[in-house]
Amino acid sequence: IITHLPFWVAIKQRQRLQWTMGNESVEEKFPLVDIIIVCCHEPSDILLDTVRSALALNYPKNKYRVWILDDGKDEFMEQYISKICVIYQRSPLVKYIRRFKEENKPHYYKAGNINNGLNEIKRHIGQLGDFILIQDVDMLIHSNFLLRTLPHFEENDRVAYIQIGQNLYNLNSSDILCQGLIGQNKLLLHCDSKNGSSTCIGSGMLIKSFVLNEINGIPPYSTTEDFNFSFSIHKLGYKSIYLDEALQFGLTPDSLIGIIEQYKRWESGNFQVIYHRFRELFSFNKQTNRMTFFQRFLYFTIGMRMVYCVIQLNFLVLTLIGLWIRLPYLLLENTSIIKITLLITWIQCISNRLILYVMYYDVANGYNLSNCHSVNVTDENNTKTRKINSCLCVLQLVERMIQKSVWTAPFYFCNLLSMFINIPQKFIPTRSYPSVHEERKHFLNLFLNLGMKGFLFHIIYILIALAGIVYRLTRIRSSNLIQSLWYISLVSINIYSLIPPIWFIVFPPAIRKRKDLLVYTEQDENQEPTVKLETNTSLYPTSKRTLLLLIFPSLLIVLATVSIILLYISTEFIQTFIINTNSTSI
Repeated sequence: IITHLPFWVAIKQRQRLQWTMGNESVEEKFPLVDIIIVCCHEPSDILLDTVRSALALNYPKNKYRVWILDDGKDEFMEQYISKICVIYQRSPLVKYIRRFKEENKPHYYKAGNINNGLNEIKRHIGQLGDFILIQDVDMLIHSNFLLRTLPHFEENDRVAYIQIGQNLYNLNSSDILCQGLIGQNKLLLHCDSKNGSSTCIGSGMLIKSFVLNEINGIPPYSTTEDFNFSFSIHKLGYKSIYLDEALQFGLTPDSLIGIIEQYKRWESGNFQVIYHRFRELFSFNKQTNRMTFFQRFLYFTIGMRMVYCVIQLNFLVLTLIGLWIRLPYLLLENTSIIKITLLITWIQCISNRLILYVMYYDVANGYNLSNCHSVNVTDENNTKTRKINSCLCVLQLVERMIQKSVWTAPFYFCNLLSMFINIPQKFIPTRSYPSVHEERKHFLNLFLNLGMKGFLFHIIYILIALAGIVYRLTRIRSSNLIQSLWYISLVSINIYSLIPPIWFIVFPPAIRKRKDLLVYTEQDENQEPTVKLETNTSLYPTSKRTLLLLIFPSLLIVLATVSIILLYISTEFIQTFIINTNSTSI
């Protein structure tokens, strides 16, 4: 809450702007844009749809160019894309660039591919366009993307780039693994009102080309080139804008290993950036770093998110030990101080989720969610839309986010250890992981692979925790009732938070085919794929079963409320929390 609150305070509702077409004299003044589509071993049909969406933009055809930057080694892909370029040998220009990698030399992942592409564009054309749009291969572009983003650059000459929010159209109904990332990304990225501090998220970045030239392209040395790039931009004193508009629609991995590896790559990459640029971050020399205090706090918070796993694991282990062994709660002698300490602890238990619900209510599906009684969501079995109370979206969003911070902790911790002992981190593109169907066929390999990366912790913890709950229930006495209930409740919440990846394996969600979620319309002899849902509807699927997520948090809130009442009406109640240091097991 402490780390999120400043961003929530800084949220600003940005006016929606759009240029209009139809006047040739006005269109001639439109800036030239180079659209860069970055790919690496992805299926050809995904790339083709993204290229088609780019070719169907409502923008003067002579004012933008499409560049396909292939970082893979697939000869078939090269031939396939070459055919696309021949088919669309008309305005706008479509060109294919493949990067050739020399052995035993660093290639710098996506950043290296983009920088190589920028150099090739300069070699082919002579110079870059006025703006560069960097787009992931699995992110479809809305037809009005450029018309609705470019006007915002007129707000301030110091705006270096505009970041568009990512909408994922293949999320499963319950989003059990928190793949939507709606709250976390939108809350952090919305902090552009006072500082212009929104960070990049890899796709949907519209950048002034001269800014890229100023920093010599995308900074390498990190798997999260977007975070590294925005750090370099803000360090120079430039500003950025985040637009919460449905202007790009993408895919999220459907396999467990793909999801986990994606999370790890994001967090470890951000940590590497802050770790290597720590001195730059906290340098107060205006000649080298022009960041504001808020921006420094923002980058430190995002970069250190991976380290929070140590705190999460510490809490998990301590509560489990406390369930089995009667540990001292408080070693204070002053009863008044003990009461205040317990009161603050229990109030925090009650207010924690309530504050998060309030914070995310207005940003979960846009600023105007509080003005709506319901939002459109996808049906869990098909692509139809139906009305459902918007509170369910916020409820699922917050609970999945809290769960994610816990169940990812063991994976982050193992990754953190491997980084510090210099185990090589192999970069694998997201779409290169096996599909969920292939994953199911090789279940043993999946289990062994994940087990060595932190998954064994989930299984061992849950088994010991369940045994501990049974053990504690058989030894409850009137003298330790509340204390035992607290340990049982906390450990139950931990089980509830660790269960999502196990649940995903045992009860895999129905995976819908990608093309079933799109509708293809003919336009100028070009198939334009668009998301089937209207752009003003929510792409965050939920259902009334989301209410089940409230069971354990509600029990904890009730227990905290009862404890506060008993704390002040019973003089003997406090004695259950003052344990003699000489006491041993229960």
